[in-house]
Amino acid sequence: MGRLIRLLFLLYLVDNIISFTGNVHASVTVAEGQSVILEGCENTGIQWTFRDVLLFRNRLRFDARYKELDFRLLQNYSLLIPAASVNHEGVFVCECNTTAFVSYDLIVTVPPQMTLSIDGNVGDSVHWAETGTSVQLVCVATHASPAVHLSLVINGKLLRESAPDELGTQNTSVVLIYTPKSSADAIECLAQYVDEYIGQSFIREMAIHTYVLPNISLTANGIQIPPDYQNVHYEEIVIICRATRARPTAEISCRIEDEFVDGVERFNGVNQEDNTTFDSAMLYMITPRTERTVITCVVEQKEADINQTIAGTIIDEATTTVMNVSPQYITEPQHTATTARNMYPVWMIPGIVVVCTCLIVLWLVIIAKKLRSSLSAHFNSTLDYEQRRSTILDRDDSSSFRRTLHEPPKLELPDVPLSENIDTPVNHSENHYYSSVREVASKQSKMYSKEDMSLLICLKMGKIFNRWTGTITTSTEANKCVVMTTLTESVMKMKALHWDACVKRALELPISNHLAKIEGIGIDNSLFLITEYYVCGSLHQRLHTPPDLYTDISPTSLNEVKRYVGGILEGVEVLHSFGFLQPGLSTKKILLTKKGHCKLYEFCLADDAPKMVTLHKPEMTPSFNNLSPEALFWNEYTSASDIWSVANVIWEILSAGASRFPSDHVAIPSEPVPELQEKWPNDFLRIRNDRLFDCWSQDSSHRPVVQSLRSSFKGIFDGSVENSVYEIPTTDLYTPMTPASHTNEQTRL
Repeated sequence: MGRLIRLLFLLYLVDNIISFTGNVHASVTVAEGQSVILEGCENTGIQWTFRDVLLFRNRLRFDARYKELDFRLLQNYSLLIPAASVNHEGVFVCECNTTAFVSYDLIVTVPPQMTLSIDGNVGDSVHWAETGTSVQLVCVATHASPAVHLSLVINGKLLRESAPDELGTQNTSVVLIYTPKSSADAIECLAQYVDEYIGQSFIREMAIHTYVLPNISLTANGIQIPPDYQNVHYEEIVIICRATRARPTAEISCRIEDEFVDGVERFNGVNQEDNTTFDSAMLYMITPRTERTVITCVVEQKEADINQTIAGTIIDEATTTVMNVSPQYITEPQHTATTARNMYPVWMIPGIVVVCTCLIVLWLVIIAKKLRSSLSAHFNSTLDYEQRRSTILDRDDSSSFRRTLHEPPKLELPDVPLSENIDTPVNHSENHYYSSVREVASKQSKMYSKEDMSLLICLKMGKIFNRWTGTITTSTEANKCVVMTTLTESVMKMKALHWDACVKRALELPISNHLAKIEGIGIDNSLFLITEYYVCGSLHQRLHTPPDLYTDISPTSLNEVKRYVGGILEGVEVLHSFGFLQPGLSTKKILLTKKGHCKLYEFCLADDAPKMVTLHKPEMTPSFNNLSPEALFWNEYTSASDIWSVANVIWEILSAGASRFPSDHVAIPSEPVPELQEKWPNDFLRIRNDRLFDCWSQDSSHRPVVQSLRSSFKGIFDGSVENSVYEIPTTDLYTPMTPASHTNEQTRL
């Protein structure tokens, strides 16, 4: 009885895995290659048997049948197996006497060798398949012991199980034909031993991503190519390559002949219709140098290892004529030279007469339209300006003057007057102020319908404005690249801004080197303001770019500063004279062309400025570098508030990009404006203008108007132009003005 208790106690201590004792049967599981000790029942008078064959009696080894297997008897008569293998599996019995014994059923586990493949792809963790196609999933587990069964789990859901084959060390496989249901599916193959008491499991993982081939298009000035594009001597041609509804994202590169070119603009974004594919576009501009220029657009979906190309040819019509053009092919160019053997068909002469007659009629129609447009522009420029605009020249000690509108802006679009309704322009009195702005913008402005416009690339989807690049069809050019601006849908629903009136008044703006040129109005569900497209950067980029990466001119060049400051003040003066303000004006919102002209492009009606501030402020840091105190704290915005922002821009130009106020300072309504030293940047002491410091007066009534500020800078610039190539910006246009009230109106929301 004592021996039995001892054996049971030893069995409890060794936890039934590494060593076992007692007169009971126990199962022992060990991984292949590991060692295991089977405890004997006593120190003397024992014998060990394996599969009913005697192995040891006391310490003497018997039976050579298993001599290739390594068994060792320890000092305490326990049996050691140094490296277990499947050949060691079986029943071991240690007999102590006729009544006491302990037996072990040894099980050696062999992990399966697993492979998971998708359409034969084994090595990659991600397999790409075309959307809507089926793939074959195969999971195999070989050389497993004991047997295993497999489970295929897709996106956490069990889809297929299998039973093991009876092949000694077990081999198991499972096959499934599967059609991916989403853009990315997770595939898992799970192997578990058939014996439930062996809790070990094994897993292999892969993923199926589905690709979508993009719709590829190549356009030249908005015209699809192929077929080939016939160039009629444009200075530049806008080439746009698009890849829409692609997955994964397509990367676009373009070649002119065999040389890759850098795009002026690139766009990548989620397709707004399905939100599962991506749209990409690349825009660049070329000037063809030969009579046939081959353009190749290369679209790469690198993740899926897919490449596609589309090519087109730009043909110069001056030397070449294209015959039988089709999207699939194009015949060889046929030169226009003829020989004496050419025979004219009988119908050729009457046909020429008919064609000439049609061309003459068409020419007369075009001349009539141009005349009517010219008369309409003249009517608007002489009559409408008199009715709706006025300024006052308030000559006091500060040499300032302010301007207000006589009446609220009209919301309807301009009508084209008939010739019989045109009156003779009235003469202006000598008291009227004349700036150097002539009224020619209306002659260039037009209205474009949906058929005349094409949206190309989204530039901005903001809180207030949405902007696209696009093309319009004009009478002088087949297609012209432009920027189209409209209000966001949310702002339209709020009816917070008088957008129609703003667009109408923008048509009356004069052509200036310092304002984005207004091309016209576009009507397509929404009302678009169409401006000229410029290949350029912003003033902010110029001020924050090292000179060796931009131009050979130092960013602290005196001439450059004069040109920027003078140009901005001219543009602001024109906008103020037409009743526009620029809430949120900064160097980031000023374009800088290749010729060094600063151009203003974002403005609104003065009556809408407080509402613009209300919409802008949640996206801004409350800083005096962004807005004036009255705008930050009380949502008031007038022309004096504009002057605050203009002064911030000028200071940033003078300081090579540094802000006037500390960048980490947060404006608080209860605190006054920080008093900063009136220290002028050392590099530009020659053009110091103390009038600029008045622009940051907390009392808006003490700030100078733009005409006064510009006049003061002009006088200083005139005195420092010696040995300089700088030329003071002066407008060559005039705008008639009439006296107006002295009141500087403010609006509080």
